[in-house]
Amino acid sequence: MKKPPFVAVPPDQIAAEESIISAILNDNEQLHEIDLRPDEFYWQNSRLIYAAMAGMIGAGEAADLVTVAHRLGSDVPMSAISHYLDTVPVSTNIVRHAEIVRQGAQRRQLKALADQASQMCDEGADCSAIIAHIQDISLSDGPKKDPSMAAIAARCIQRLEETTASDTPPGLPTGFSDFDRVMGGLHPTDLILIAGRPSMGKTSLMLNIIRNLGFHSIPGLTQSFEMSDTQLGNRLLSDVGGIDSSLFRHGKVPGHLWPDIHHAADTVAPMPIWVEDMSGMTISQVEVTARKYHRLHGIRYLAIDYLQLFADWSPDNPASMPDITRRLKGLAKSLEIPVIVLSQLNRMLEQRSSKVPMLSDLRDCGSIEQDADLVLFPYRASVYDKKIPSTVAQLIAAKNRNGPTGTFDLAWSEEHMRYYDPPFGDCHV
Repeated sequence: MKKPPFVAVPPDQIAAEESIISAILNDNEQLHEIDLRPDEFYWQNSRLIYAAMAGMIGAGEAADLVTVAHRLGSDVPMSAISHYLDTVPVSTNIVRHAEIVRQGAQRRQLKALADQASQMCDEGADCSAIIAHIQDISLSDGPKKDPSMAAIAARCIQRLEETTASDTPPGLPTGFSDFDRVMGGLHPTDLILIAGRPSMGKTSLMLNIIRNLGFHSIPGLTQSFEMSDTQLGNRLLSDVGGIDSSLFRHGKVPGHLWPDIHHAADTVAPMPIWVEDMSGMTISQVEVTARKYHRLHGIRYLAIDYLQLFADWSPDNPASMPDITRRLKGLAKSLEIPVIVLSQLNRMLEQRSSKVPMLSDLRDCGSIEQDADLVLFPYRASVYDKKIPSTVAQLIAAKNRNGPTGTFDLAWSEEHMRYYDPPFGDCHV
């Protein structure tokens, strides 16, 4: 038998492989008791024989010494196949033996990963990039979903049944009723871009959504490159407690407001919200941190403030932004969560007569527009026209890969830096 060159293997691994193949050759029904891939076997002959048997049995053909030898031809001679029948007793514990084979495959994979990490260290690679590389491979080689259309259709039906029976939108609820009703909330695997000019309320919109998810006990991580954790905390306290946000800036709180502040703090404290406020993080560091929180806390969304503050973005390097947005989209897919990221709009917008934002206003717009599933523009016309009431606001869904686009009426509170549903709002989709 041909032995793979990469790592020594314990005797029980070999015995388990031989026992499994012997059992299936004697009783083809034994194949349905286990779920192994051919590449999880150590011996090359075992891989080829198992793959041949699985293919034949799956096609409704009998797999025995003669038929398997005929199928494999010169790849594995009949004498090598008969070895399994001649020297190995029929297994009565095939499930446990399959687990031994799988653990052996995992040990070999771990050793290969360690070797790769060691080589990357020797080459001087960034530590975060090494960790991200290992995590990428670990996730991609994890349990696979059944890719058959039958299984996909079953998952679709199951998801529809769950959402039909629920009072909440199929995605994560933003708290904006028209948006949630029409768009279905924020959906897993989506890369969601919230973009606007400075002082338009991008961070406020993000925090309003996070606050609503906190009320629903939906865990999530916010990575803030611009504001500190206490600044974001002050905004949440102002929003939840209905407290003038300026009090948190100048730090002088009238005595009668302290009960409201403590009540707001008691309200937000149990919310499953985590804030990382390290500045200048790379996309590799963001990936590592997000996966850590997903593993430890089961986060169901990631929010990032904001895109142009990634350490590895440079306006002088056109390729840097496409790499960041592509990897953010990949992160959303691999963790199966929505990734919400804030972005600046191009200042050329200010030169137009109409200040309503468009997709072409996105900075480095090519890759951002291409990779984002949903692009949202919070817009307050009063920023440019003081004749318009400051409470009037809109949320523009300029791109939606999987649904409608349109404009949703919102209201704005400057005092609390909060977007909310207006009494008589409308949506235009």
